[in-house]
This record gives sequence, structure tokens and C-alpha cells, in this order.
Amino acid sequence: MQLQTTTPIPPALAALANGRDTLPTNEAAHAILRKPQTLRRWACLGDGPIRPIRQFGRLGWPVSELAKMLSGDFADPTKSRLNGKGVAA
Repeated sequence: MQLQTTTPIPPALAALANGRDTLPTNEAAHAILRKPQTLRRWACLGDGPIRPIRQFGRLGWPVSELAKMLSGDFADPTKSRLNGKGVAA
């Protein structure tokens, strides 16, 4: 039997979430210092480190997954395609 470890939610993210399990795109983007369009691209192309939950035609970004990303548990997929300067290799 394998134990699952959970990533603690940073206080600032917990305050932003205010008890919600998911955040709308604009709030999630603000929390992880990305533009909302970046998250929309991740959702559309399915190439981001986080997958949203689609609810009634809207995107909900799981707070637990955002916390993992903030803690460094996710690799940034853009870094694998780009060199260190943010330019395609």
C-alpha cells in the first residue's frame, strides 16, 4: 500500500481560494504568475503542467495542482522546448 503525500497549500493561495477547490482562469493565472491566456492555451492544447476541470463551460483550475506547481513539484513544459533565454532552441 502506497501513501500519498499532499503538498501543503501556501497561505497566499489558500486566502485566494477561500475554501474553493478550483479557481477561475484569471485568479489561477494571478496565483502562478502567468497570463490568463497561457492557462487557456494549456487547456486548449493539453500541453500544460496542469489540466483544468471543465464546469458548465468554464475552466476550473484545481487549487491542489496549483500548490504543487508553486512548490516546484511540476516541471515547466515551456522550459523543455525553449533554451534558457525563452527562445525556441
